[in-house]
Amino acid sequence: FRKINLFGEFSHTPALRPDLGVFETDFGVSFGHFICFDLMFQVPAVQVVQKSKVKNVIFPTMWFSELPYLTAVQIQEAYAYSLDVNFLGAGANNVRVGSAGSGIYSGKAGALISIMPGLPTTKVLVAKVPKVPGQVTEPFPGPIYDDPANHDNLKLITDPSLPSHVTRLLEVGSQEFTLVDKDVSCTFKVTLAQREGNTPVYYRAFVQDGTNTYARREVGVAACLLVACKTDDVNSCPYRFNKQEEITVEKLEIEMRTHDNTYNDTLQCDNIEYFPVTVRYNKFPLSPKNFTYTVKEKDQQQCEPDDQNTISVLQQEILNRKSRETLRFKINVPQNELVAFGIWGRVYTRDVDHNKGASEEDIQSFNTLLDDIFSSE
Repeated sequence: FRKINLFGEFSHTPALRPDLGVFETDFGVSFGHFICFDLMFQVPAVQVVQKSKVKNVIFPTMWFSELPYLTAVQIQEAYAYSLDVNFLGAGANNVRVGSAGSGIYSGKAGALISIMPGLPTTKVLVAKVPKVPGQVTEPFPGPIYDDPANHDNLKLITDPSLPSHVTRLLEVGSQEFTLVDKDVSCTFKVTLAQREGNTPVYYRAFVQDGTNTYARREVGVAACLLVACKTDDVNSCPYRFNKQEEITVEKLEIEMRTHDNTYNDTLQCDNIEYFPVTVRYNKFPLSPKNFTYTVKEKDQQQCEPDDQNTISVLQQEILNRKSRETLRFKINVPQNELVAFGIWGRVYTRDVDHNKGASEEDIQSFNTLLDDIFSSE
């Protein structure tokens, strides 16, 4: 058990020094492993893959799904895709508090099998996993969909910061526009075709260049997103609609010009990770065959080699800030079930831990929360 980042678990303490979990197998591959909230952080989620050079990850969790970026299967599949690893996610099932979601994923091939149930259940997931992530040559089960009547039983929380982000309401028809927040710009090319005879959802575009806070941990975020809303009011977003409210997204392409990634020589891993995230109203993400995600060559300020030797630290910092990475994310075929579609970036260099040690009140509150989570009512 090596949970490094605690989610308000005030009766526990992490190790004084992060200890990456890696083990060898007798069938010729190495596994990294980390737990639940650890997925959100550079150490261990990125470091264990890039420093230890593992291509297989085991992930036990009791995840609390949050729309629009962080529902369980959505972020598990996005992590496997971006880090290009085989990922075995085992999620505890407690739909009353929003915990559910497990799967076996193989890099850019997506989910070999996954489940996001709306009912209390236990299930063993089995899939044949290639040693090289993404090189899937045999048929696989894919997502296990539950009865639509049970969808709403799984509690899904929403990102409370979303209404404060830079946003624009979309219209039926074709549109192209750019939204900017600080050093991140998002260009949206969207065509919405309303079906006759229904009451469709609304869509909004969002951009964020800032931080969010989870369990007193401030985390750096850079994101571009299209999200469904119940009304034209930003406070109605995100909205997980139903079949009767569908609207066809005929075209959707997002171009994100964002912070250039840098390498942390001490941790031996990247300082930023970008994830292509999607979720449909059935609580599952799009299959990778239905989207295209590309990273373009970086736009960089050019200096002559001689100038590089005399450049100051401040000048280099300014040049680094002006460096940009361009990401593109688009659907390959029209979609009518999209709740969210976008690029969610974790800027790890902005992270701040605001925990100052656990008080007696903190410990009591945590124990009360545990009693509530594990109660049978």
